[in-house]
Order: sequence, then C-alpha cells, then structure tokens
Amino acid sequence: MDLFRSKSSSAASELKEPLTQRIERGELELPVLPATAAAIMAACEDLDCNARDLAVMLERDPSLAGNVLRVANSVAYAPVEPVVSLHHAVTHLGFNALCSIAVSVSLQGKVFRVDGHEALLERLWQHSALAGAWAREIARYHRRDVESAFLCGLMHDVGKPVILLALSEIASSSGVALADELALEWMDEFHGVVGARLVTEWGLPDWMAGAVRFHHETEAAGDDADGARMTRFADLLAHWTLASSMGEADAPRSDPVVAALGLRSEDVDELLARREEVEQMSEALS
Repeated sequence: MDLFRSKSSSAASELKEPLTQRIERGELELPVLPATAAAIMAACEDLDCNARDLAVMLERDPSLAGNVLRVANSVAYAPVEPVVSLHHAVTHLGFNALCSIAVSVSLQGKVFRVDGHEALLERLWQHSALAGAWAREIARYHRRDVESAFLCGLMHDVGKPVILLALSEIASSSGVALADELALEWMDEFHGVVGARLVTEWGLPDWMAGAVRFHHETEAAGDDADGARMTRFADLLAHWTLASSMGEADAPRSDPVVAALGLRSEDVDELLARREEVEQMSEALS
C-alpha cells in the first residue's frame, strides 16, 4: 500500500507541478476566439454597424451562421414565423444576443473539446449552458444587463476544459497516466484564475473576468461582487436543475449568496418558476 501511495504521489507531482508553473508564469495556452466571433463582438460595439453588416459577417462562417439560425428558431426565442435569413435572425435576436450566441458557439466548438474526455465535457457544457440561462433570469430580476450576465454564467467554469487540455498534454509528454479524480480536483482548484484570464483574453469586460474569477469567493470580489454573486447563484441553480431532474436535490434557498443578493423566499420562488424557460434556453445552446 505504501509503495502504491508513493507511486501515486510521484505521478501527481509530475502532473501538478508543470501545470502550476504554467499558470503562475502565464504560460498556459488559451484558446483563441475565432475570427468571425471576434469580428461580430467588435462590430456590435460600433455605433455605425447594422444588421446587414452582421449578416454579411455571418455568411463567411457557415457553421456559426447555421447555429445562429437554429437558435433564432428555437422555442427560447419564440419567433412568430420561421427565421429563414441571417438578416432576419440578427434583427430577431438583437445585437447583444447575437454576440452571446457567437461566444457560446465558439466555446462549445473550440474550448469544450478535449480528446478522450468527451463525456465529461458534455456534462460540463450542459451545466454551463444552464448556468448561463439562470444568470440571464437573475439579471432580469435585478434589472441588470441580461446578456452580460448570461456570458458570466456560461463562462464561469470555462477554465476547467482549458486546464484539462493542459493536463492531457502534460500527461502525454511525460508518459504519466492522468487519473480522473486528480484532473477534477485540479480543475476545481484552478478554474477561477484560468477562466478569468480567458475572459480577458477574449476582450470581455474586466468585471466579467472578476465575476468568473470569484464566483466561489464572492466576498473577495471587491467591485465585481454583484456579478460574482449572480454568477454564483446561477451556478448553484444549474447544479440544482441537473440534480433535481433525478430527484436528488432541494433548491439552494439557504446559501449565503441568496441573502447577499437581497432575495426573499418569494423572490426565489419567482425565479424557480422560470425553470422551463431556462431549460429551453439551455437546450437551444446544446
């Protein structure tokens, strides 16, 4: 048993030390935001941009265009009639929602993909999509920008697949097996820091990086505390949604973040009543 523990400890050290060094030195490889998504985000900030301009950009990326049309026609966005053109999709969704969808598609296709870990990342994406949808509802209740809150919820765990990819590369190059329990432990430990760096790298606002960084430590978030609290509650509600679908959980009413957000019991009830809409939004992103 002691020999087994020694070997396990050695293997863990061979993996964790290089990972920690990459994170501390800022050498962890971060996925690049695809060009079309980056162009759309920049265009949405341009006061001279119009729906036709954005439709032309989408035409250059058939995969993104297809996803935008699919989401625009989903139950979550409830079109009165089928959305059949990109111009119609842009006007139906609105610029801010289009940016959110572009980031979502980029995350699912480029970040939440690590060979050999498909099942884990599929579950993680499902959780992230639910968190994004819940954050949207929380922000709507607090009269905050719903699309920014959505991105915070969607990206709150984005550091996890980045860390998993780095660990897979380190394990492969060193010839050490990567145990699932160790990968999950280190993903939990470092995902806030790594996720915040990716948010910044993708050109999103500093307060969003703060919300992602401190969603497990909301008391340390400083000026970003409101965003961190909304993101934290969205995270809890996403966990509850998945667990309660199997009859395994009660709603997170007593967590300190509920009081910190100024939510009363009846407020939480009103939010929970939006579960069907939240699940529809999550499914639209999957």
